[in-house]
Amino acid sequence: MIRPADNGTDKKTEMKTGNMRVLAFREKNGSRTLIFVLDKGKITNLYCEDTRGAAVGDIYLARVLNTLPDIQAAFLDAGLDDSVFINTDRKDFPLADRVYDGRLRPGDIFPVKIRQLPKGSKKAKVIAADIPAEEYEHKTAPCLLHRAAGIFEQCLKRVIATEGACFYTDDKGLYEDAIEVMKGAEAGKGQIQEKIRLYEDEDISLVTLFDLRKKTGNLLSRRVKLKCGGELVFDETEALNVIDVNSASFEKGGRDTILKLNTEAVWEAAYHISARSLSGMIIIDLVNMDDSESEKILLEELKTALSLNCPGAEALDITKMGLAEIRVPGGKQKISSFRTVIDNTILM
Repeated sequence: MIRPADNGTDKKTEMKTGNMRVLAFREKNGSRTLIFVLDKGKITNLYCEDTRGAAVGDIYLARVLNTLPDIQAAFLDAGLDDSVFINTDRKDFPLADRVYDGRLRPGDIFPVKIRQLPKGSKKAKVIAADIPAEEYEHKTAPCLLHRAAGIFEQCLKRVIATEGACFYTDDKGLYEDAIEVMKGAEAGKGQIQEKIRLYEDEDISLVTLFDLRKKTGNLLSRRVKLKCGGELVFDETEALNVIDVNSASFEKGGRDTILKLNTEAVWEAAYHISARSLSGMIIIDLVNMDDSESEKILLEELKTALSLNCPGAEALDITKMGLAEIRVPGGKQKISSFRTVIDNTILM
């Protein structure tokens, strides 16, 4: 059992550390785990993992329930609580019971991989999994064929690979799970002792040590203050996310001062888009500059901010109305969708 005092951890140093820290908490009376990834003192990712359900990357042997040829799609039974959705516009499917002849039929069986978890009224999305036939041809559908590495395991592997990073938890079960993952990754004993820590300090909680209530509250707040006096206002919907830039107490001036406000706003917005796991179409309603040169400068700032905070995100344009249009690939769960778990685990 490793305590902070055992490996030289200094609480004041940890409060100010800029190194990556992964913190894991078990939901009280539940099976879900909250996982925080901190870098340079800020939350860069916040995950909620439920080990009872499906995860992105899981592979199932599924049976076709019905097809929708008009939209090139089908619904499948993968053995989950609800049916899953697949696009059928590929040229071939690895059917278990017959040779594919150009179309799927109800009852057809083939392996699929979870591409996107269900969101609201939308079903989970899958793609055909290209795996060796001997892994599924004699099995009964629906069934699980392969469990993907979960978020907990992925984060621990990041800790192993990152110099100066370490993992903390105040839950003995999660600590033991982390040790097993490290052993499976063939980490040495010294590396495990250095990077995996069970936190048992009674004077200050792990939540307080890393100021998680304030940091998490900032990510859940509709309004976020900017250092210059302005603020961001977030409105999240299933179809569209809007970030409004308000001048608030910022003193407007000429072109340069408005550009300064908008520049700080796009950098802070890029951080929040990533940390809040926002995806799809995102609009940033900027303070109007009425200046094409400033808009070009700001668009480059936005592209740079997104490239550093949200790999894969694309800044499309800044319109004449001062709207910055951003497209972010989907798949991750918005942190607002598991606010109850956060409240029960961190904000109590």
